[in-house]
Amino acid sequence: MVEKSSNEKIMDNSKVLEVEKEIQKNKSVKYKIFLVITAWLGWTMVVYEWNMFSLLLGPVSNILKLTSFQVGLMLSSIQFGLAIGVFLSGYFLDIVGRKLYYQISLLITSILTGVTGIATYAGLIPLILTRVGAQALAQNEQPTAASLITEEMPARWRALIYSFVQSGWPFGVAIAGLIAATLYKPLGFTYIWLVAIIPMILIVIARRWIKESDRFEEIKKARKGNIDEKTGIITDISKVKKSPYRQAFERDVRKLTLRSILLYTLYLAGQVPLVLLAAYYMEELLHLSVVETGTIISIGSFITIPGYVTAGAISELIGRKYGGTIGTLLALIGIIWFALSPPIFIQLLLSYSFASFWINGNFANVINYINETVPTRIRGTVNVLSAAVGQLGWGITSLIYGTLIGLIGITGDIIIIGAIGFLISIIIFMTGKNIKPGTPLEAISR
Repeated sequence: MVEKSSNEKIMDNSKVLEVEKEIQKNKSVKYKIFLVITAWLGWTMVVYEWNMFSLLLGPVSNILKLTSFQVGLMLSSIQFGLAIGVFLSGYFLDIVGRKLYYQISLLITSILTGVTGIATYAGLIPLILTRVGAQALAQNEQPTAASLITEEMPARWRALIYSFVQSGWPFGVAIAGLIAATLYKPLGFTYIWLVAIIPMILIVIARRWIKESDRFEEIKKARKGNIDEKTGIITDISKVKKSPYRQAFERDVRKLTLRSILLYTLYLAGQVPLVLLAAYYMEELLHLSVVETGTIISIGSFITIPGYVTAGAISELIGRKYGGTIGTLLALIGIIWFALSPPIFIQLLLSYSFASFWINGNFANVINYINETVPTRIRGTVNVLSAAVGQLGWGITSLIYGTLIGLIGITGDIIIIGAIGFLISIIIFMTGKNIKPGTPLEAISR
């Protein structure tokens, strides 16, 4: 293979910059703001839905008379099921498109959320099936929104902008905590699930005006054989007619795909003790009330909101590689502090808030790193593969978590799970590609 000359590389870079400028001109600032707001609202609502279930694991275990081990087994079953559901969506994102799936997935999620209370009283199997459907479809908010935001926003600010979208997580968690603290007693377990339905449906209606990204449209055009210079700059036209799953594991991008999956999965594993099981841990093992736990999670989550902007700003200054490394190190410190905190309200509030600030805030760097390193032609698929395997990892980690409690105690359990996940994530960040802030996507990977 002949090495390109410096002039050829400069010409290529010049063309890439021209395409980036053209893409930015094609969509108005108002549309981009609309896209960001609808992405943020959708993510906020599915996180609310997800964390309401986590927050009410105590009542769920009481209704179904589950032990700690059985709760872990139930959560693992849900994670395994939703991993399959998420995996199947890759075809839709990179072949059919983002818009339609963006609407359908949230609509069905809203319906399944509303019947979660009834499904719980119907038994363990109906509950698991309901939660698998709701969470599998809800999980697709992340890969869909991340793909759209990465492809539509200016190169210089896309990481910071997506970090804002990801900040819907603490808002969703905080709203769940607030609703649980104020409406759980008057509404009861069955009816509290109905609160999310109307906001979700309104977001689905708003997404009628979402458009496919220009980059995706160019790739779609290339699949039909309509190729011009712009198409050739945006993607490798020799690849686009192949299945996106096959493309993701071809020699030119295989390492990027595997690195993305591994980073996403291990970082999620480190999140499990705080994100998935913190409410159950505080209620059932430290014996805090549902209201106290909801208050801690609500306050801590509002404190977490600037964590996303902080992590995004750091990565815009020093790059995703080093920003992600620093954020993950602080996440590790946070989970250890939370695990060592005594069952005292103020101490748990402080440790939970610090851990959540960095564990959740820095996750935006994980997603940004994945979205920027892989080509547009397989961005949705790699996002989906990472999310699916990540959910599978959550299931395995939840099962390990429940199993180890009786052997090494809750404190050691949390520290070991967090340390393994975050330490390996640091290694992956440090050995990965260094992407300079403001680099157009096509200059990173095609």
